[in-house]
Amino acid sequence: MGRRLRRLASPTALLALAGVVSVAVTGVLLMLPLRSVGVSEASRAAEEQARLAAEGVVGPAITPGVLAGDPAALERLDRIVHQRVLHDPVVRVKVWTPDGRVVYSDEPRLIGKRFELDEDDRSVLYGGAPDSGLSDLSAPENRYEPRGRDVLEVYVSMQGPDGQPLLYESYRRFSSIAASGRRMAFAVLPALLVGLLLLQLANLALARWFADRQRRGDRQRAALLRRALDASDLERRRLAADLHDGVVQDLTAASLSVAAAGRKLDGVADDRTVAGLERSAETVRRSVGTLRTMLVEVYPPNVAALGLPTAVRGLVDAAGGRGLATELEIDDDFEAPAGAEALLFRAVQEGLRNAAAHAEAHRVTVRVGAEPGEVWAEIRDDGRGFDPAGGAGDGHFGLRALQDLVKDAGGRLHVWSSPGRGTVLRAEVPAP
Repeated sequence: MGRRLRRLASPTALLALAGVVSVAVTGVLLMLPLRSVGVSEASRAAEEQARLAAEGVVGPAITPGVLAGDPAALERLDRIVHQRVLHDPVVRVKVWTPDGRVVYSDEPRLIGKRFELDEDDRSVLYGGAPDSGLSDLSAPENRYEPRGRDVLEVYVSMQGPDGQPLLYESYRRFSSIAASGRRMAFAVLPALLVGLLLLQLANLALARWFADRQRRGDRQRAALLRRALDASDLERRRLAADLHDGVVQDLTAASLSVAAAGRKLDGVADDRTVAGLERSAETVRRSVGTLRTMLVEVYPPNVAALGLPTAVRGLVDAAGGRGLATELEIDDDFEAPAGAEALLFRAVQEGLRNAAAHAEAHRVTVRVGAEPGEVWAEIRDDGRGFDPAGGAGDGHFGLRALQDLVKDAGGRLHVWSSPGRGTVLRAEVPAP
């Protein structure tokens, strides 16, 4: 479950989720302006349709008899309007004279009535461009309109039989205009969203390519570090073997020879000579012990064979031999997988080495323990510390190498430090 959550929280998954959310939010934000544009386009289409109806259908059918209110002429015009104009979504047609008289309407109760034309209506009447807008159903000329429905008024100018200007007005259900706007929005929006989605996919693919490239670079650097560490271990092994089989053996033999010579001369030579030989033998033995301690640092022991507690005690004892006050907390029966033990040993070794070589520490505490699912080692010193935000510096190549090794094993390496307040190094390694 935890691994699945980590996979879902990966940068690639988060980037993909951000892309989907951004596309969805963009779609919502685009819907309103697209719908508005669609309504505007539908309104212009309604104005054009009204102009064609006025000029091609209603205008030619208006005769002097219609203008005079002749019932036969009005009936003929009404039949033409119902047959060729009054089809859904057009619900009302009116023809006005400049003085505000309704010379024709499919609502016969309006014919002959006079209403005041506003400035916009007069502008259209005298050759202006077609105009449209939501109808005010509370106006007197709309008293016969059903309440509760929105209609779009469209005004178009046309000429009567004697060339006088007339105003053609048609009402259209606004729901049809809104539906046209929605259809236009839904027709355009998918293409926009698909384009945005493709852009997000391209960005995701590019980001993944860069991430893969970065990971390959990290793996190559880790491999180089491992090879460098392996080469370093090989060279240390050779150096340790040469010292052990050469200088250490020679000094051991020399100490034995000097001690034996002192015993033989005891009672024969003067006391000062015997005491000098004993002091020389002791000095050589101490030198051999110091060299053996150095060999432990130059080439670590077989941790798996000795066990981590014994190997760590060897490191702590060696640090104590260099003048550091040391303290160790580790159970004698502590056990961990071989790979985890090797990493913890390296962490302790690196922490002690840095405390002696860089931190100018006086006291070091080493703690090794286990928790469910992981083992850990913590090295705390009272040295001069440093600023972790500024990097470990060139003198801490081993610390950077250790960090890569612990990370490759699925663990974590923490470094807490500040100038003048010492350093804490903690390595946590999974232990299934």
